[in-house]
Amino acid sequence: APTSNVARRMSMKSLSGSDPAQLSKLKSDNADLERRLSEAVREAAAARARADSAAAEKGRLEAAAGKLEAAVAELKESRAEASAAEAKVAAGRTAQISTLSRKNAELESRLKEGEARMEVMVVDLESAREEKEQLEEKVEELTLDFETAQMEVEELKEELENANRLDTSGEGGR
Repeated sequence: APTSNVARRMSMKSLSGSDPAQLSKLKSDNADLERRLSEAVREAAAARARADSAAAEKGRLEAAAGKLEAAVAELKESRAEASAAEAKVAAGRTAQISTLSRKNAELESRLKEGEARMEVMVVDLESAREEKEQLEEKVEELTLDFETAQMEVEELKEELENANRLDTSGEGGR
């Protein structure tokens, strides 16, 4: 089992006058211990470097996690703003739809009123056409009656003239 460096050094000092084989063995053990110590120091330095690298990586990961958390918070805020804007747009569209529905109902009512008035006007027009036809027939009848009456008047005038002539010729001949 290896002994501590201090014990070895003390034992080397006390053995300086001892057996050269034993001294050589101790020197060899000492060199082996120094080599192992050197390796342990290198391994410790490498472990320290790995620990420093891991700490730096941990710092980078924590910074990245912080950035991700900030990005998530930003996204949540953006989503909330987008939702609010979307709700505002939806409310505006709902109001527009409501306004358009009222205007549409008003226009439909006016259209129905206009159609009803037009139906009355069509009936009035048909009635007026029938009345016009009747009046045209009446005018034709009255025109015929007037022409007949004029012819009768002419005939009566002729008869009157003839009667006056006969009357005057009868008076003059008496």
